Amino acid sequence: MDFNMIIEEHDFYFALTPKMQTDLINFLFFDFKKQYASFFDPCEQGFTNELIVNLYARNQPPNQQLAAPGRKMEEFYFISEGYVSVNGPRIM
Repeated sequence: MDFNMIIEEHDFYFALTPKMQTDLINFLFFDFKKQYASFFDPCEQGFTNELIVNLYARNQPPNQQLAAPGRKMEEFYFISEGYVSVNGPRIM
């Protein structure tokens, strides 16, 4: 299932009542929210809905650079398996 399609149906999604939006998000993204419960559980439902409806999911191949050193990140990543090496500026 391509959950990215919800982005293309914003008009439909935003025509739903807030409860219907929440029900839809909870139904479609139950496993995703459960996998990242430590992130989503403390969040307000409206924030969670807005974040999820704007997600663009994709897989990154191993050993791919996600951001250039010294540059500000422009994307948000959820890591489901593997690991990420972070090399940032040293703070003393």
